[in-house]
Amino acid sequence: MPGWEAALIQTGFIGMGLGLALGLPAYLRRRWPGVFTPRLGAHDGRRLDLLVVVTVVGGFWLSWTAGSPIAIDHLAAREAGWRALNGVSGAWALITVASVAALRRPASPRAPRQFVAALAWVGSGSLFAWGGWRLAITLYLSATRPHDVTMPENLGVAALLHALALLSGATVARALARGAAGIHEPLGRDRA
Repeated sequence: MPGWEAALIQTGFIGMGLGLALGLPAYLRRRWPGVFTPRLGAHDGRRLDLLVVVTVVGGFWLSWTAGSPIAIDHLAAREAGWRALNGVSGAWALITVASVAALRRPASPRAPRQFVAALAWVGSGSLFAWGGWRLAITLYLSATRPHDVTMPENLGVAALLHALALLSGATVARALARGAAGIHEPLGRDRA
């Protein structure tokens, strides 16, 4: 393949990615504005007590990124990709906690509510999707114990962390959806 053709294809993919990254949120915000401006009240507090769990899970992942040997069975198997994945997952977990905590307070002029809600939605999706995918892989590795694959972390602890991330992501997404639905309900209607 000529060099100009590869550059043209790569430029096309970059342009498409940027267009989707900018256009999709703008479209979604115009199509369903209530979803990006939820106000999570005290009634969601019981369901969002898992934010403490999310903080612990994110802290665990970030500690592994920093080199902590807690719940690590194979120190030599810690590669840069594994550290990066745990670092990104841990950062999104803590972003989710901060975003949901901000949505539980009255609106602040410092942070646009739509931006904070978008961060909470992306964070809950990250917890749910990555937790589910990594849980499936961890359970498979625990069951089959292949000789050619060695994961750094203790598989039992990893399975617990991924299951908690999956459940927490679903819980946060449900609370966000209920908070957004509450915007359009008539006053005085019980949302229980």
